[in-house]
Amino acid sequence: MATARVPFTGAANDRKGLLAEADGGILFLDEIQDLPKHVQRKLVRVFQDRWRRYRAVGSDQEQSIDVELVCASNLPITELRAQLDADLFDRLSHLVVRVPALSDCRDDLRDDWSKVWREVRQRQDLPETAPWSTELECTLGDHPLPGNLRDLQRLAVLVMAWWADGNVGEAIERARHEWSRWTFDAITDESGFGIGSRKDRTQWFQTQLAKQAKEQHGTWSAAAKALGCDEGTLRKDVAREANPTK
Repeated sequence: MATARVPFTGAANDRKGLLAEADGGILFLDEIQDLPKHVQRKLVRVFQDRWRRYRAVGSDQEQSIDVELVCASNLPITELRAQLDADLFDRLSHLVVRVPALSDCRDDLRDDWSKVWREVRQRQDLPETAPWSTELECTLGDHPLPGNLRDLQRLAVLVMAWWADGNVGEAIERARHEWSRWTFDAITDESGFGIGSRKDRTQWFQTQLAKQAKEQHGTWSAAAKALGCDEGTLRKDVAREANPTK
């Protein structure tokens, strides 16, 4: 007796899924912790062995692909472990690479600025080479750069917006002023309690408290004793500021 294959509801035409598209290459999943739990469990099945087997939607046959998985997250490894399915975390954590914050890579700032400028540039009247000046170098060198490359993108857009008649100096100066004012206002916030979610604001307060205690008492040990906590906790709170996305 012949068996008819019934397509799944809503199927209009055949098309490859992400796994099939990545066959022979790399599947990159950004912010892996945001995947729904049921999807995480399916990935466990796919990556449980070297055959990389999966079953396409509407199919009763397993397929095998040759693909490597690379994931990214803005969470520290301890929080990521807590949020991900335990089996999936075990399969993903064979090799963990921490990408440093832009503020930790000051020597690369000019190269990063040049790359960002080329990516953002869309007008033909703007130079292909990113403008540079001593003032701009000082601004980037002193800035906390909480948004990493997004801060450079915002600055590039501002320079381009005020670019007129080839007056590079004026464009850079106006952009620097607006960029620094906007970013520092966003960081400090008029309320004095930081910005973002409750978790973000709590972490911001812990960082400020740790820095103030260290400055007041002179050493991490003395600061920890005064606050009745562990020295490592204070160091961790301050280290978070250097890499705010972690």
